[in-house]
Order: sequence, then structure tokens, then C-alpha cells
Amino acid sequence: MNAWARFEPLLWLLFMAGGIAAALLLPSASFVFGIASPAGWLGDAAQSYQRLRALLGGSGVQVFVAALQSLIFWHAAHQVRRVLRSFWVENEPLVCGVCYGLAALASAVSFAVWCRI
Repeated sequence: MNAWARFEPLLWLLFMAGGIAAALLLPSASFVFGIASPAGWLGDAAQSYQRLRALLGGSGVQVFVAALQSLIFWHAAHQVRRVLRSFWVENEPLVCGVCYGLAALASAVSFAVWCRI
């Protein structure tokens, strides 16, 4: 048995853990830094928001970040749907509708907020 075969399960575990972490943590960070902070929902974060706005002031950068956030939300919706399916949650059409509907809503809000900046 070669070294790759012995470590392959561990490497796959790390790969999957990283994907799940990205799917579950990046949407919340994107929401805080990409939607809530620019919208002014965080209160005292306005000073740090001004620095962030100066950095991300270009319209091309804003559209790129909004598109990237949208992809993150869709990735998260797919991962959450897969996790719910692994827990044998019934009513697959409802789960799909809720997961992907929330991804669509979050994407629309993201584009609206980034285009308003």
C-alpha cells in the first residue's frame, strides 16, 4: 500500500471539511460585510465601513463582489440542502424551494446593496 492510499481518506476529509466550512461560514461573513455593514444595520461599524467603501468604490469591483457573494449563497444553499437530505428530511420540493429561494433572495439583496453604494 503506497503512502497516498493510506492518507487519501484524511485528505478527502480535509477537503470536505473545508468545503462545508466555506459553505456555512462565508455566507454569514458575506452577509455581515457585504449587506449589513453597507446598509448601516450594524451601527458603530460606520467608520470601518468608510475605509471599506474607499477600497471597493469602483463599480466593476462592486459588481464582481456582488456576483461572488451570489455564488457563495448558491453554494451554501446546495450544501444546506445536501445536509438536510442526509438527515432524511422529507418533502424534497419544499427543502429545495426554501434553500434556493433564500439563495435567490440573498443574491438579489446583495446586488441591490452593492449597486446602491
